[in-house]
Amino acid sequence: MVWLHGGGFSGGSGNWLLYDGTNLARKEDVVVVGVNHRLNLFGFLYLADLGGEKWANSSNQGMQDILAALTWIRENISAFGGDPANVTIFGQSGGGGKVTTVMAMPSAKGLFHRAIAQSGSAFRGVTRENATKATQEFLARVGLKPNQLDELQKMPWRQLREAFEKRPAIQGLAGGPVTDGRSLPRDQWYPDAPEVSATVPFMQGSVETEDAWTEPVPPLEMPEEEMLTRVKRIVRNDEAKAKEMIALYRRTHPGITNTDVWLIMNADNTRRANAQQLAELKVAQGKAADYQYYFTWRSPVHKGQLKSFHTLDIPFAFYNIDIAGSMTGSGNNRYALAHRMSAAWAAFARTGNPNHPDLPNWPAFTLKDRATMIFNNECKVVNDPNREERLALKAIRETS
Repeated sequence: MVWLHGGGFSGGSGNWLLYDGTNLARKEDVVVVGVNHRLNLFGFLYLADLGGEKWANSSNQGMQDILAALTWIRENISAFGGDPANVTIFGQSGGGGKVTTVMAMPSAKGLFHRAIAQSGSAFRGVTRENATKATQEFLARVGLKPNQLDELQKMPWRQLREAFEKRPAIQGLAGGPVTDGRSLPRDQWYPDAPEVSATVPFMQGSVETEDAWTEPVPPLEMPEEEMLTRVKRIVRNDEAKAKEMIALYRRTHPGITNTDVWLIMNADNTRRANAQQLAELKVAQGKAADYQYYFTWRSPVHKGQLKSFHTLDIPFAFYNIDIAGSMTGSGNNRYALAHRMSAAWAAFARTGNPNHPDLPNWPAFTLKDRATMIFNNECKVVNDPNREERLALKAIRETS
């Protein structure tokens, strides 16, 4: 099981203690590998259209690093008790974006056999034109012309980083994978699922209140006017539509707070909608099973203010709930859920099916039933659990 860390394509590290694979490996008899790779300017500066043949393969180096790691795993993991013919890539947030990007890279074919994306996805790459324009602006910032690319390699990395971080930021500079026609020949998941990974079983999902961790942290009880203002941003400043959506969420979530109206609606409209779209595209392809989950367990820390926040599913999948006590609290109810989730992740890695004896039957996702495993103290499968909200938000997105 190969973990691709979060932090977008610009930050983060596979060395974060939360990602320690020891507990998952010991509990589920799997081999866990964490990967670091080049990020931001050093991983995604696009030079291929400026430097001629010498620089033709210089794009998407951060993703190429991941493929190099997967190649190393294929050649060496048997010495660590692993099976090179059964490799699962999984990641959260930006790691989910990396998983969905690897799934679209022809040179990754055969290097992995299952994939899991947690609260993260990448549907489209940066265009070559936009990436080249941003690179030209960066070169000008460091005093170089397009025919002086070799000079970049002579500059101290701190100088390059300072130029990269200088404000105002250069729009689109090294923001992620470029659809370069070589390493990434097409957009990752647009307009359809990538054919190169069509036979790879896929699992994806999101958490209930993704943005409960953002600064400033939303209040436990948001004033009505503030909630209305935030919901209006979701519905393109249409106040009547905002009130209509608020009424819908209050009807489908009885007793919901003002804060939860906005948090759940916003998550439904972003990372959850993306996870659902990934599932729709994968099953439309019809060549491998897809499984969808929804994590709704709420953390008791900070008086419950963070709710079911972005990244909270990670310690449960890794069985690292004690390591992550600052995120999960110290309640005994954590252990049963962590067991069910970590066992499901390992079962999926082993067979392409997440079912195991301690979890209710989890059917594969279909466009008809849209079966979704709800992970909480009670785990259960619900078909199309947010149908009304999903369709209402989709209609807003499609008319904007």
